[in-house]
Amino acid sequence: PTGSPVHSPGSHFPHGGDMGKGQGTDRLLSTESHDEVPNILQQPLALGYFVSTAKAGPLPDWFWSACPQAQNQCPLFLKASLHLHVPSVQSDELLHSKHSHPLDSNQTSDVLRFVLEQYNALSWLTCDPATQDRRSCLPIHFVVLNQLYNFIMNML
Repeated sequence: PTGSPVHSPGSHFPHGGDMGKGQGTDRLLSTESHDEVPNILQQPLALGYFVSTAKAGPLPDWFWSACPQAQNQCPLFLKASLHLHVPSVQSDELLHSKHSHPLDSNQTSDVLRFVLEQYNALSWLTCDPATQDRRSCLPIHFVVLNQLYNFIMNML
């Protein structure tokens, strides 16, 4: 199969099929004239999966709406993508300097890999001292935001 087995809520393309002769290229590229550089419209620059044997913890039902059967699966597979939403402007000095940090890389896969590795590292801040395992596979800031969300929803 050429498509992703996991449905992406914002996906405009059929999964697992050929796009055919030029079909779909208008969706990917938008040009007003032949002289302009094409713009990529809402397409991920990098796509990866965050795989964990730890549970995600209590998340709202809307989080699982695209794939409800994944809620209780182990291991858990979460799709992650890196999108471009603002034009990247680099000075000549930045362009020719040596990249010292993964976030400065020109390879979008390196940037996404670094972000997902940091998510994994931050998930260990949810460690339960009694079981010496994570309470959630999600980073601590996701867990805290989810707790705040649940608190507000219970107050309403």
